[in-house]
Amino acid sequence: MRRIIGFLALIAAVLLMIFYAAHNQPSKSDREQIISLIAKGQQSIERKSVNGVMSCVSNNYSDDMGNNADRLRVYVADAFRQPGRFQVAVQTPLIEVRGSQAAAAMHVEVDYVASGERDKVFSGDITLILKKEHLRRFLIFPTKEWRVVSAAGIAHFD
Repeated sequence: MRRIIGFLALIAAVLLMIFYAAHNQPSKSDREQIISLIAKGQQSIERKSVNGVMSCVSNNYSDDMGNNADRLRVYVADAFRQPGRFQVAVQTPLIEVRGSQAAAAMHVEVDYVASGERDKVFSGDITLILKKEHLRRFLIFPTKEWRVVSAAGIAHFD
C-alpha cells in the first residue's frame, strides 16, 4: 500500500511540474521582462544577494574591461561583505529589442549607507546588453529568459 501511495505521489508531483511548466510561460512583453530583470537586480543589490544579482547575469558575460561572470561574482561578493547597505535608484530605461538581443540604457545612482553616513559610490549612465537565453526549468522543461551579457558605463565605479 505504501508503494502505491508513493507512486501516486510521484505521479502527482510530475504532473504538477508539467502543469507549472506549461502554464508558466512568460506572458509579458520583452520590454516588461527586461524591466522586471532590472528591478530584480536592483532589489538583489539592496538585499546584498550575490546569487540574486548573478541570476540576472549570463554565464557568457564579458565586457570591455575584461570581466567575465566569474570575476563579476567575486567583485559583487567582495562589495557585499561591507557592513553597510546599498541603495540603488534606476531611472526608467530606454530599451531597444532586436529579436533575441536587447540594449537597455539608463541612469543609475548607487549610495552606500553605513554608520548613518551616505556616500554616493556611483552616478552615471549604464547600458546593459541582454540576450534571451535558453534555460531549463526543473532541469527538464525548456524556457527562454533575458540575461545580461555585457555592460558599458561602469568603468568609473568608485
